[in-house]
Amino acid sequence: MRKPNRFVGLHAHDGFSTFDGLDYPQDHIDFVRQNGMDAFALTNHGHMNSFAHAYLHAQKLNKAGANFKFIPGCEMYVHPDLDSWQIDYDLKKARKKGIESEIARLEELKSQLVTPLFASSDSDDEIIDIGTEDAGLTVENEEETKSGKFYDPIKRRHHLVVLPKTSVGLQRLFHLVSRGYKEGFYRFPRVDYQMIKEASEGGHLMISSACLGGPLSYEVFRHLQNTEFEELKADLLDNPVLMDKVMMGIGNSYQGLVDSVGLDSVFLELQFNKLNAQHLVNRALIEFAS
Repeated sequence: MRKPNRFVGLHAHDGFSTFDGLDYPQDHIDFVRQNGMDAFALTNHGHMNSFAHAYLHAQKLNKAGANFKFIPGCEMYVHPDLDSWQIDYDLKKARKKGIESEIARLEELKSQLVTPLFASSDSDDEIIDIGTEDAGLTVENEEETKSGKFYDPIKRRHHLVVLPKTSVGLQRLFHLVSRGYKEGFYRFPRVDYQMIKEASEGGHLMISSACLGGPLSYEVFRHLQNTEFEELKADLLDNPVLMDKVMMGIGNSYQGLVDSVGLDSVFLELQFNKLNAQHLVNRALIEFAS
């Protein structure tokens, strides 16, 4: 394998990502420069509130001759289709009110949705368990996970890193973040693939598949619904039948991402940590890429 002579981090969190990062953006920029990097992206969860800090610090450095590139971005909370989410939301209200005709109509629409999963997370919103329930992919906090209570489908969200490729893309990304709060907010500011597609028109955005809470990770886990989280190991993919299913699922989900921003603007993200499930996802993504 060829060793790269240059590295740029495109997914990072500072203290503006509550419970998921530390320090101010200027501290991160100074650190990466000390370690030989000349560019760096900040992608806080659901917002871009540290943009001004990072931008002004990069300007100050460059006026002193640093030649540093600050890349603003956002790790967005994404639902594949907020119209389908609305069905779940309306169904919950109809059940609460006992409107049988409306329940039947909405359940018929809901029956066309994919087989559900849930994902549990700790207080940092990092995935710590994957399982099945009569619900969509959801993310929970640690206390609710310990108590055995899982969220219903209307809590569903994936993580997806979104970065601008142009100054137009940056303006549209700001607007996309605003839409998440104004149009898609439910506990978290959410967007969907159609919103991303509209913002990306003309080739102005790129996306990365993010963490274990990302949409491509979901396609790995949904074929292993009866496997304990600790047992989600990379060697499970030695099974050629399972590998084929996972490749098909990732491929289908990948096409949805490609449809949003274009073939050359979708990146498969590898992360390295001590979770067996992460090694499983990494192996699947590497296999798919090759």
